Amino acid sequence: MKLLKILILTIGVTTSSSCSTIRYKNIHVGLELQTPCIFEKFTEEEKQVMSETIGRKIDHNHQSCEIQHKKNSDILLKHNELHQGD
Repeated sequence: MKLLKILILTIGVTTSSSCSTIRYKNIHVGLELQTPCIFEKFTEEEKQVMSETIGRKIDHNHQSCEIQHKKNSDILLKHNELHQGD
């Protein structure tokens, strides 16, 4: 019985001391990500409609800028005419 206790104690001490010397290796595991969203492709007709809509808006903005530029030019012209009279 005493021999059994000594044997168990010896195995326990040996096992616990070897556990403290275990070194873990970092093993790289590939990361798999799921696609968060999938974009639907536009048809050619949808692309054409978008192009026309965007083109009209750009043209409208361009015309508005030209009108405002003309107004500013007219105001500056009148302003300069008034100051030349002094």
